[in-house]
Amino acid sequence: MSKASRRFNRTLVLSVLSLAVLIWAAIRSFDISPEDMLTFLVGVMWVVAGVILLAGLCAALWVTLRRLFSGGGS
Repeated sequence: MSKASRRFNRTLVLSVLSLAVLIWAAIRSFDISPEDMLTFLVGVMWVVAGVILLAGLCAALWVTLRRLFSGGGS
């Protein structure tokens, strides 16, 4: 395994663990129910998916318009 691959995997594991600790701390410190945290997490995932979809549509529109106005074709 290359050094870059190990660093990537380490960063990925640490980020997932820090997210888990953040969620645990919010539930424990602020008395947020796990059901509310799950609802919030699902809502955030929907928003992130929507932003990704919107960015993809904007990129596709940009590429289409650039091809249309640059001489129209390959």
